[in-house]
Amino acid sequence: MKPVKIRVVIDGIRYDTEKADIIADDCYWDGHNMDRRGRNTYLYKTPNGRYFATYLTLWQGERDICHAID
Repeated sequence: MKPVKIRVVIDGIRYDTEKADIIADDCYWDGHNMDRRGRNTYLYKTPNGRYFATYLTLWQGERDICHAID
């Protein structure tokens, strides 16, 4: 699963996946696809040095979420 564009404000701070750098993820190639049982996590670092993670899902009834890391 590829990273998606997410913009969210958490505690008054704007996080934007397009302006941040991916520094880690749990994607891997299993010989067929890059999905990790329908869920992937991406860790980002903003230009200001803040960290946040996005949790993406392919499962119906679940939502993609963004979480700031202190």
